[in-house]
Amino acid sequence: LNNFDYTKPGLIRFIINDRGDNFDLILSFHHAIEDGWSMASLINDFAQAYINNKPVVKDSNLRYSEFIQNELEAIKNQENITFWKQYLENIQ
Repeated sequence: LNNFDYTKPGLIRFIINDRGDNFDLILSFHHAIEDGWSMASLINDFAQAYINNKPVVKDSNLRYSEFIQNELEAIKNQENITFWKQYLENIQ
């Protein structure tokens, strides 16, 4: 798993190391396919799938403006806020 060849498919890699009672998820990607918004969305989708124990299914016809609106609503969602506050309350 060395360098990426941007002329060939496979510009993102997912590696999961099973540690028994926990795991490591490693994302490796070529800088040409990553930006902050996309990475935040991808990580959010992973977290939602893991928390809810079900796949995240997205509408393939979603316009970018709708995506932004959905993200803004998720940020303000009290259930999400409560979950993350409880999840992170003992982290210092």
